[in-house]
Amino acid sequence: MEVLTLRKRVLAAAALLASAAIGSATLATAAPAKVLRVATSGDYAPFSYSSKSSGGTDADLDGFDLAVARQFARERGYRIEIVRFQWPNLGLELAAGSFDVAMSGVTVRVERSISGRFSVPVAATHAVALSWRGSGSATRQELDAPSHRVAVNAGGHLEQVARDVFHGAKVTALPDNDAVRMALFDRSFDAVLSDNFEQRAWTAGSRDIVAIGPLSDDRKAYLLPADRAALAAELDLFLIERERDGTLSKLRARYFGEGAETMATAEPVTALAAAAVERLALMPLVYDAKRRLGKPVEDKTQEVAVLDAALRTLDEAAAASGATRIDPDASKRLFEALIGMGRDEQQRLFERDGGQRPGVVLHSRPDGSTLAEVTATPPQPEASPRAAAPAHGYDLASELRPAISRITEKIARIVLTIDRPLDSVEVRRILDAALAARGVRSERIEALSDSIVGLSAARSASPH
Repeated sequence: MEVLTLRKRVLAAAALLASAAIGSATLATAAPAKVLRVATSGDYAPFSYSSKSSGGTDADLDGFDLAVARQFARERGYRIEIVRFQWPNLGLELAAGSFDVAMSGVTVRVERSISGRFSVPVAATHAVALSWRGSGSATRQELDAPSHRVAVNAGGHLEQVARDVFHGAKVTALPDNDAVRMALFDRSFDAVLSDNFEQRAWTAGSRDIVAIGPLSDDRKAYLLPADRAALAAELDLFLIERERDGTLSKLRARYFGEGAETMATAEPVTALAAAAVERLALMPLVYDAKRRLGKPVEDKTQEVAVLDAALRTLDEAAAASGATRIDPDASKRLFEALIGMGRDEQQRLFERDGGQRPGVVLHSRPDGSTLAEVTATPPQPEASPRAAAPAHGYDLASELRPAISRITEKIARIVLTIDRPLDSVEVRRILDAALAARGVRSERIEALSDSIVGLSAARSASPH
């Protein structure tokens, strides 16, 4: 009964949060065969791969994400239509509206958060470089030498990791994951880049392969077009429910292997921590945009506007679901903590740059001190479509703030699924693991933890 009530509440909230382009008639339609266009690469085990050794059809596709997609479709009355994509074209396919959701081991990245929207995460992974024992490339430092060559799949997250990590070694992007796997076993490169889950599938039975890493800390989630708010809400609710009943855990064990890392990433607190990380990752781009516009890091008027909008999103979602209004003080503390984290990150970058931004002219006073005069820099022309950060940066008003708003919608949905008091020690442990390594101050983490615990107490005490 509780699950059904929760489903009704959050689906009702989804209708309110959907964009104006998605009419109420569409939301109310109960067509017997709604089509869900699922984009997948088919070359990324254990998330998406062909069960046939060669060839095969869309029906032969298997993997963790395909299993999740099929169960979601069965439960929600969709008919899946597979859309194949190649990793270098994922951003272009997203911009073209070629799919409803990409489910193929897609890593949460800032440029994807800006151009689309992510579900709650379904897996935690990290990048590794795979080399051979005795090759002289058994450590990151040994591998990163001008004489060494590293192969990686073109266009995906791992290519960016490779280019961020290895500055001495030559990084070569190969056309697909199968080519990378063959490069490993042909020993045609000194190392290849993979992740800890794909590594298991590639190296099963081999004792001579050395894994170098972790080289990143990543979350896999499902990528949707920015305007698919209703579908995102429906998918998030499904994932949180299936995390609770153990379905996702069983699928992780089946596809990732017994003993593999099985973090319950769609559990509400863990999902909130991931949303905080996703939001924080946008802050360098926000700082860059402010810097180009000659805007200060701390803009109290804008922060008040962001806080008010976030609280409205949460209150409207609760009202639409028929729930008692969420505790206003705990809600305010939650978003104040997130806003404070963002401001801290921007301030850190500002201080790194010497405390001066473009458009700031320093004039000398008679006493020898200086007076700062701000002159705004005009925004640069836009380029579209794009899959990675452009040279001139993202636009603050039309790209970055809408992306932050979409993450806020997700946070509101997650909060609405909390229906029991949470243990403060466990909440703090989860947030520390997600945020401390990213430089978030302890007092900010404590404030966020306290607000989540406060929200859980209020939610569990109120009638749902």
